[in-house]
Amino acid sequence: MHTIFPKLSAGDQNGSLLAANNGRFNAGKSWQKLIVLIKCWSARAGQRHALSMLDERLLRDIGVNRLEARQESEKPFWRA
Repeated sequence: MHTIFPKLSAGDQNGSLLAANNGRFNAGKSWQKLIVLIKCWSARAGQRHALSMLDERLLRDIGVNRLEARQESEKPFWRA
């Protein structure tokens, strides 16, 4: 099963929203996972914007051509 929430720790079974406490929902962990996800999305959006602003010289330095940079920067923030 695919989940949008990243796996946070080995103690959290398969990154699920259910705590190991008799399978009951743990709202605290859910909020933590949501915050991590939002931070990840925000960082990804910022990095893609920064990539789109690089000039040809800097793109060459990192081994990326203009087409690759544009394709990456045009991806939605939720897509890895």
